[in-house]
Amino acid sequence: MERQLVDLVAVLSTIQEHNKAIQASVGSLEEIKPMVVDLAGWKSTMKETVAELHDAMGDLRQQMAQILRNLVLAIKPADLPSLLPT
Repeated sequence: MERQLVDLVAVLSTIQEHNKAIQASVGSLEEIKPMVVDLAGWKSTMKETVAELHDAMGDLRQQMAQILRNLVLAIKPADLPSLLPT
């Protein structure tokens, strides 16, 4: 009987220690909750920005394809002869 009581006290002590650790973890979660909410808002902003960049890159690719198809647009002004006498 005494042995069971000693074992029960040991188990209760362990449970109390685990309970303290759980409460500390919950406290830590409450501390980081505002940061998580802020990051959730940041994610949608980043997705929109990346989509805009993707569209802009597509436009640039189209312009480059058009320049490469039209040789007149591909000529650099530096390649042309000077209009002024040197």
